[in-house]
Amino acid sequence: MDDTKQLLERLKLKEKLDSPTIEHLARSGFITVSETTNHQTPPGRREFLFIDFTEKARKLLQSQ
Repeated sequence: MDDTKQLLERLKLKEKLDSPTIEHLARSGFITVSETTNHQTPPGRREFLFIDFTEKARKLLQSQ
């Protein structure tokens, strides 16, 4: 869980994370995203844009 918390902290600081990491956090229920895959996205890949933290993420970020 420490790795997840560190990733969430990086997002909170507006750091850019790679799309697979963003997708993982979204599938795990920590963030909401918008899919931004377009014609410039490499074949077989999907791109995501971070939108907001979920309540699950907020609780983790507040924990010590």
